[in-house]
Amino acid sequence: MNRLFVVVVLYRQRWQESPLLPVLEDFCKNGQGSLLVYDNSPAAQEDPFFLTEGVYYLHNDKNPGLATAYNKAIQLAGTTHDRLLLLDQDTLLSKAYLDEVICWNISEDVPVIVPRLFAGDRQVSPLMAAEYIGRNSLPVTPGVYYERLMAVNSGCGVSLAYLKETGGFNESFPLDFLDHWFFFRLFTAGKGVRVSQKAMQHELSVLDYRNVTPQRYQSILSGEYLFYTKYDSACSKRHQKQLFLRMIKQFITVKDRRIWKLTQQAYLKLRRSPD
Repeated sequence: MNRLFVVVVLYRQRWQESPLLPVLEDFCKNGQGSLLVYDNSPAAQEDPFFLTEGVYYLHNDKNPGLATAYNKAIQLAGTTHDRLLLLDQDTLLSKAYLDEVICWNISEDVPVIVPRLFAGDRQVSPLMAAEYIGRNSLPVTPGVYYERLMAVNSGCGVSLAYLKETGGFNESFPLDFLDHWFFFRLFTAGKGVRVSQKAMQHELSVLDYRNVTPQRYQSILSGEYLFYTKYDSACSKRHQKQLFLRMIKQFITVKDRRIWKLTQQAYLKLRRSPD
C-alpha cells in the first residue's frame, strides 16, 4: 500500500478551527498515512488529536515559513512513505482529492500531482508559465504536462524519492516564490506534472493589497528579486517592467503608501542589478 505523508503549515489558526480537520483526522485515524502539523504561530497549542499514532505536532514561534516545515516533513517521512502532500490552512481539502493522491501512480518522469485551485470562480493554480507569470496567465486544464507551468504549494503531491534526490526545498525561499522555484526546477529537469480533475477552493490573500501587510509584501518582493535574478533571469527585464506598472497602479489605487514605496525600492534595486 502506498504511504502518504501530509504536512500542514498553520499560522495563527487553531487546529479545531481548521477546515482541514475533518478530512485529515479521518485519514490519520483510519491509518492511511501520517501527518505533520507544523505550527508557526506565536504560541503553541494542544489538541487530543496530536496524540494520535502517526501524527506529529511541532511548534516554531520563529515562523520560518514553508520550506523549513516541508524539509522537516521529508525527514520525518523516512523510508516508510513514498509521497508527500503539501497543505496550508487556506486550502479547502476534499476527500476525493486526498484519495487521488493516495492512489496516484507515481512515475520517475511525473513526480508531481496538483489539483485545480479556485479563488471564487477564478482558477489561480495551476497556470501556464512559458512566459512571465501574471494576472493574464492561462489556467491549466486536467492532464499530464511537460510544458512549463506553475502551481501554488498547497495541494501539491510530490514523490519523496524525487525530493530526496534533488535535496528537498530551497530555504532561500522561506515562503514567497518557493512555488515558482519548485516548478521552475521541475521543468528544467524535464519532469512532468499531473493536473487533477479535482477542483478545490483556495483563499489567496495576496490578490488584494488590503489584506497584505508591508512585512509580507516585502517578503513577496524579496522572493521575486531572488527568483528573477538567480533562476528565471530570462524574465528579469519583463519583471522590471511589471514592477514599474505595479508601482504606478499602486500609487493611484492603494492607500497604504508603504506598499507603493516598497515597490519603488524593488524596481530601483532590480534596475541596478547586473544583467
